[in-house]
Amino acid sequence: MIARPILAAAALALLPGPAMAQAGGENWREIHTQGNIIFSIDMNSIKTVDGLRRFRVRAVQTDAAKTGYFDNAANCAAKTVDTLYAEISGTDGSMRKQAFKPGESRNSLDDDEGKLVYSIVCGQ
Repeated sequence: MIARPILAAAALALLPGPAMAQAGGENWREIHTQGNIIFSIDMNSIKTVDGLRRFRVRAVQTDAAKTGYFDNAANCAAKTVDTLYAEISGTDGSMRKQAFKPGESRNSLDDDEGKLVYSIVCGQ
C-alpha cells in the first residue's frame, strides 16, 4: 500500500475513463483546482460512522467532460483516508464504477492537499 495524496488519486481515476446519481441536499464546496480538474466536497455528506469520518468528493475534469464521485472514509487520528467507492461518467454515456476494500486505496492526509481535506473533514 502506497499512501498518495487524496486529490491526486482522484485525478488519476479521471484520466482513463467516466456522476453518481445524486439525491437532493448536496452542499458542494470547491476546495482545490489541479490543472483542468475541480475538486469539491459535499459538506452535507460529512459524518462519523464507526469512528471514521465519511465524506464524498466530486472531481470534474472540464476539458474531457468527465465527473467522478468518490466515497471516502478518513481516519483522522492516523491522517489517512480510504476511497471506498468511485463512480466516473462521461458525457458520451460511458460509466465506470469500482468498490474498494478498506486499505486498498489509501491516501495520506499529511501533504498540502490532504491537510486541506483534513481541516474540512476532521474539523481541525
